[in-house]
Amino acid sequence: MLGSAFLVRRPVEAVWTVAATWLVLGPLEAVVGSRRLIALGAFGHAVPTVLVDLCWLAGGVAGQGLGGLDVGTSAVVVTAAAALAVATRSLPVAAVVAAGLAVDVVVAPDLATAEHLVAVAIGVGFAMVFLRHRRGGGSPSLHDTDTSLRQRMGSRSPTT
Repeated sequence: MLGSAFLVRRPVEAVWTVAATWLVLGPLEAVVGSRRLIALGAFGHAVPTVLVDLCWLAGGVAGQGLGGLDVGTSAVVVTAAAALAVATRSLPVAAVVAAGLAVDVVVAPDLATAEHLVAVAIGVGFAMVFLRHRRGGGSPSLHDTDTSLRQRMGSRSPTT
């Protein structure tokens, strides 16, 4: 199963993997660190694959073939892209992820689509846990952030 993340069936998949690594995994590693990126990649590939495959087996369609079988780096990249969008609060990255999922759902809903939806949930959840952990338990309010910034800049609060 873990080997399927590295399976390349067509040359375009190799190009996709290199581009995705450069555009998504590199920036996410800078934000969360190498260990967390590796853990997220493994979790983001294994969990969607296992969950969707178990649902496929339980659905009674096992004898109908593996149409839409998902192999390759897509689950890892989708997980990482969702985590990057949330961790960096990047609206453009979030828009690309949402547009990609919308096209995936509308054009060719299959096992890969289901894996990608699960992968997004894992990426978002990971980023939210990471951000909470990095901040020490809770999100500061806008007032706290503003006050903290002013203290670092050496200026006084407008109310004093």
